Amino acid sequence: MKFKTLLGIGLISASAQFADPMISNSQEICQKGYQLVMSGDSKGVSEKCVRIAELAERDPEWYREDGELMYSKVYYKLEKAPVPKLGVNYSYGAANMIVNSWTETELNIAVAELNGVPNSKRDTIKGMLKYWPLIKFHADQIGKKSNRILDPRDVAHIMLAEDAGYASMHPKNPSRGAAGEGSLMQIIPSTAKFMYKLHSKSYKYYEKGKPHHLGINGLINGMFFALDGKSAFGIQKRYYEEISPELKARLYDFYNKANTKERVVPTWQIENFAECSKYMFVYDFLEKKTAVQLEKIQLASKKRAETKVVALVSVKKSAEPRKKTKPKVKTAPRQDAKLAVKIIASAKPQEKKADVKSESIIKKPVSRPVQIAGLSKSGDSEVKKAGVPVNDKDELVQMKAEIEELSAKILKLKSQIR
Repeated sequence: MKFKTLLGIGLISASAQFADPMISNSQEICQKGYQLVMSGDSKGVSEKCVRIAELAERDPEWYREDGELMYSKVYYKLEKAPVPKLGVNYSYGAANMIVNSWTETELNIAVAELNGVPNSKRDTIKGMLKYWPLIKFHADQIGKKSNRILDPRDVAHIMLAEDAGYASMHPKNPSRGAAGEGSLMQIIPSTAKFMYKLHSKSYKYYEKGKPHHLGINGLINGMFFALDGKSAFGIQKRYYEEISPELKARLYDFYNKANTKERVVPTWQIENFAECSKYMFVYDFLEKKTAVQLEKIQLASKKRAETKVVALVSVKKSAEPRKKTKPKVKTAPRQDAKLAVKIIASAKPQEKKADVKSESIIKKPVSRPVQIAGLSKSGDSEVKKAGVPVNDKDELVQMKAEIEELSAKILKLKSQIR
């Protein structure tokens, strides 16, 4: 079996699926009126020539009697498909953090919110959502490594068409296709191995020691293969919206069979690829949900940091030695305090004395003797000398008593005279 080198890029290896009959045009293999038809199973891929009339009965829009492919159906769908914006890229660390943060419940809830897609596609979209930041990271890095452009929208379209399902990325027991295809890119083991030798062996982020066609390695090798397909058609520097519908169809035909001829072999895979182009709005959904998930991670990280700071402050305070407080001792009042009490007491205003008649009160003490007129028992007048004058209250009491005594004598004398 003879092998070819496709357009000088050294793409084809000793893999059986790249043999000449599988990349040749129908007219080179089949007689007139027949078309080459390919089929695959777990044992490999087979091909046979089938009458055009028979194929036309199955799908008259695809074929003409002369064996030429009718593109009207495919081109229209690809041309009218939505073209989402490219979006943002993520660093390798941020991408892995987002991927590992998803839970099964969160993924199921997110995908349930998506409208406009059949249930058969939701399982694949679930897998794309989980690994979306890594898919975008590797698409960007693989393009830069080879100085080409691998648009993540190219990759998303292929994934939607392959429809491998979420289980294809299972780390321990992933689901596989009929020919052993693995990962969301559904790359055949032999093709993945050749991509490793040709490209990914020197790729910095390749997970060495793991199968080439499964998990992240399957994504990486599938992306390298798709990018080589773009190079085969000279569109390795074009973004998704810059590729014509015809070249998109040919690119996907290459991805399935490595066919680089100007005419593609009519297959249901190309029609399916065109049909899936209407689901490209899912790209915006993946971008939005990934951004929301990153915000949740950042918010949770901020809360954990704040909690940690509060905990550290609390531990620091509890570790500090407490200051011993001396018990209060009651002491005797100081001398100056006693003196202050006396001064305050002496500063209180004295109570005013009650007003009395001038003839009965002597305001100031006098030192001279007080003469009191009176009569003795013998009738002689007597002069009594007051005792030593007293001050204030004592003097007043004494004088009052003397006045009362004198008044009594006068009354007695008046009664005698009458």
